[in-house]
Amino acid sequence: MRQVRRVAGIIVRTVLGKLQSFKYTHLAYKDASPSAYVANLLVVKKPIYAKIAKICAESFYYYNPRCKILVHVDSFTEELVEKELQKLIRLGVVQIRRVNSDAPTWQELKLQLVLSMTIDNEFFMDADLRWNGPLPKLNSVTYFVNEFDFDQKSPYSEMVQLPSWGFGSSVSMKNTSFVSWGTYRTTSEDRALIESVMTYINKICLIENQFPHHQDSLIRISEQIALSVLADKIPEKVNFLKSEDGFRDGTFVESSYFGATGSAF
Repeated sequence: MRQVRRVAGIIVRTVLGKLQSFKYTHLAYKDASPSAYVANLLVVKKPIYAKIAKICAESFYYYNPRCKILVHVDSFTEELVEKELQKLIRLGVVQIRRVNSDAPTWQELKLQLVLSMTIDNEFFMDADLRWNGPLPKLNSVTYFVNEFDFDQKSPYSEMVQLPSWGFGSSVSMKNTSFVSWGTYRTTSEDRALIESVMTYINKICLIENQFPHHQDSLIRISEQIALSVLADKIPEKVNFLKSEDGFRDGTFVESSYFGATGSAF
């Protein structure tokens, strides 16, 4: 009986997924955004992200039909991404781009991509987002959501107390599932700061063996920490796409946090 229920559940999810995909790619949303956004997705290292990116790309297109979506892939994901996104590729919405394989981690690849954006309406979004409404007009530097102050949560509160931490004590953690620079253009100094933070995190975790119980999590979100530090240093006010966020919260854009939870839409 358990096996029957499991198979029935798979069939239902498959049918619902096909219906949802048909809606996103064949129907028109009456209050769609008129803005011509350029969206960047990074799908590398793990082929499973191809199916996750399909939901993100198709749902974004449905509510923002004038968009162009650039999906950055590597040799591990390219073939499956092309298969999953073939509808949007045929429509001319999605373009596939191969990343520079010199960067060994997805965190570094994400930073390279985010720092390379140079168009006002261009942004980066994580592949595990789902859109339930149009993207509001972008006017400035925008991150996904402001999460917490470093000095209010361990191990970040201890990290900013280290004598070697030289990036300021008044830093808040920003969720970087969405990043847009608006009209701001990142500088060589910004890129140097990002590199310094990434090097620092690797040093305290892998060389100095600081925070042994948090090393994996700190390295996993090292690019988020680096972009959070940068946001507090640039001469621009940082806005946020959402005032607060919850796991699959049903708002106009929601995250399954697949990388942290393994959950998908």
